[in-house]
Amino acid sequence: MTATTAFHHDVGSLPGAAQAQVVADTSGLPVALLASADTRWTTAEAADVAGPAFTICRYGDGSRTEVHPLSGSAVRSARGRERFVRAMLAATVPDGEAAGFLSVFLQGRLQESTVCADGTWRCYANVVGQWLVLAVVPDRAGKGSAPNLVFVHPVGQDRGAAA
Repeated sequence: MTATTAFHHDVGSLPGAAQAQVVADTSGLPVALLASADTRWTTAEAADVAGPAFTICRYGDGSRTEVHPLSGSAVRSARGRERFVRAMLAATVPDGEAAGFLSVFLQGRLQESTVCADGTWRCYANVVGQWLVLAVVPDRAGKGSAPNLVFVHPVGQDRGAAA
């Protein structure tokens, strides 16, 4: 397995890790597993609906993770990244409102994340290398539970590109 985290020393034992590795190797894109999921993992896949291909993992309670390549303008400037993140949050939680910045664990490191919530779902967005990583989880206002995302990289991919 080509992913690591401080919280899960054996990433291969995470639900969905084997299929995530197949998806990563087939698509050439990293996959983000939600190691903190409260319900069972269901599927991982690569999608290319209305734009560049991205990966998505789904969980039994409707939670999901997505890894999107950044657009050219987002890669070139901080302002472009901010616009891209806001557009993705608006598309992911259409009736949501900005919830500010909250923490998320990425590869076992606590990092600040841009968050949008609608009372039902909370979407955490982080730019990691040249990727936008989203974690969509049930909105548990006041619970303070930060998602824990673990990356599965395509075999041979430079881990610095997405972690």
